[in-house]
Amino acid sequence: DIKSGIVNVEFDDSKHGIEIMKYNKKINVSFNNEIPTIDITLDVKASLGEIDDFKGHLTEDYITSLENITAGVIKKEVESVINKAQNINTDFLGFSSIIYKKKPKKWKNIKDDWESIFPGTKVNINVNVNIFKTGLKS
Repeated sequence: DIKSGIVNVEFDDSKHGIEIMKYNKKINVSFNNEIPTIDITLDVKASLGEIDDFKGHLTEDYITSLENITAGVIKKEVESVINKAQNINTDFLGFSSIIYKKKPKKWKNIKDDWESIFPGTKVNINVNVNIFKTGLKS
């Protein structure tokens, strides 16, 4: 879990520092036979902290594009961490605990094989970013 942080985003020939103010996460678990799928949704509230070399105007469209690009950057970072965990077959993210809490009967069936199941577990990431829109031009 992260409490706050800065995401660096390049867009429209400018570098942006997007500050994560808070986020909510929703995690759902489903199964296809004995193979789990984990769906993670992150709703991120952020502010535009810094812009280097910006020559345009902060319009609604610009901020919407920046939100989408920021969501993509965050998604890629989260996917990278998950891939690392699966590649080294170490569940340091606690997916086993999530499955145990959300689907205890299914967990009981797979817990002895988790070490072989974990690397192939499908994890879907969905990120929504909302940048506070202050001082915008339309």
